[in-house]
Amino acid sequence: MKKVEKGLLVGFFMIATSLSFNACGNQENGNSDAGEDSVWLESEKGSMAGQLNISVSEWDSYVSKSLKSKGNNANLKAALAKIKNGEKVNIATIGGSVTEGAGPANFRDGYAYTFVDMIQESYPEADINYRNAGLSGTPSSLGALRYKKDVYDYFGKNPDILLIEFAVNDWQECSNVRGFEYMIRSALESDTAVIALYSAATYGNQQWAMTKTASHYKIPEVSISDALSGSKIDQAQGSVYYTDQVHPSAAGHYFMASCLLNLIRTVDSDEQDSKISISSYCDSNAFESLTTIYADSIPSEVTLTSGDFSAIDSSTQGLKIGGTEFPSNWHKNTAGDSSPLEVKISCKYLMLSYKVSSSTDFGSADIYVDGKSVKTLEGYSSSGWNNCETVSVIDETSVAEHTVSVKMSSTDSAKSFTILGIAFAN
Repeated sequence: MKKVEKGLLVGFFMIATSLSFNACGNQENGNSDAGEDSVWLESEKGSMAGQLNISVSEWDSYVSKSLKSKGNNANLKAALAKIKNGEKVNIATIGGSVTEGAGPANFRDGYAYTFVDMIQESYPEADINYRNAGLSGTPSSLGALRYKKDVYDYFGKNPDILLIEFAVNDWQECSNVRGFEYMIRSALESDTAVIALYSAATYGNQQWAMTKTASHYKIPEVSISDALSGSKIDQAQGSVYYTDQVHPSAAGHYFMASCLLNLIRTVDSDEQDSKISISSYCDSNAFESLTTIYADSIPSEVTLTSGDFSAIDSSTQGLKIGGTEFPSNWHKNTAGDSSPLEVKISCKYLMLSYKVSSSTDFGSADIYVDGKSVKTLEGYSSSGWNNCETVSVIDETSVAEHTVSVKMSSTDSAKSFTILGIAFAN
């Protein structure tokens, strides 16, 4: 992070799975007004605009284009009131590698950390508890599977502000936007201020598919692709904005954070909307509930036997903040036989996440539903990096009893395979 001492404000940062920010200075009038740029923000903006080879006025113009929709501002206004009053405010971001901070040399120069930094700078009295739940290379379906463990359980409740960013990762994701809808709806039910962020990539994004759901729930939408469209910012691969096909440079991440701060400032200056009720679902076959199954947390309504998947894989996907995702899992090692993992469950939808490794010790596994082979999962790929992959196993319109089995393919019975997590919907 770039927080430095500036007058009365001293930034405090914890190098851990979250960042906690507390203002230690005094304000003569109690609450701050974020309408004006601080000296630090103004200086940084000028520097970052220079790195993108644009003027400050062009920067401001492009940032203003990013506000796709203000949505209904009632929840966000309520969160801002807590910030201004110095109350503890929980903020979470969940998304892919862009949210995790990929691109800059220091991942804490990523947009998510910088955005929280900007809020703290704009509202020195803010007391922010921040959780970054970004995970590289993952779509919103896996985000929905991870949400309870990585966001809800971290705070012990839904956050005050939740930012969801999966637009560049949701190509052919297995839930068909229903995972995205589930996260939005479950958070809104706790009066969370949910923000949809559409990152940009040289290959495009899935904004067109996600905005229908976001609009249905009238949540604010910030589009980086809209901001960049028609701009003078060089967007070629490896340019001043992108370090590769999708990950922004430090200046690009700062631009993204500025677009989010523009939403905050706009909402802060607007009158508060009347709160709206949550009624209909956007998708006719939406997830009314989504329950997760982890190796260390099996719901009472589920019967699971691990079979030969009884070991633990200690080399699952790593996190930039340290540690690994899905440290508790079901691993079948090369020394085992080929007895299946079996789940007896009542559901209309079930998805499963598994590990892809570049080690030739890993092989393929077959999935059976009610005795019928439905999918073969490849646990080995020459381009694997212990990354998480997610697939739909059951997708029906009504709830029914099912038995799901995962067994090593006959040709790979002596190979390894790791199941990371399971989620089912009713």
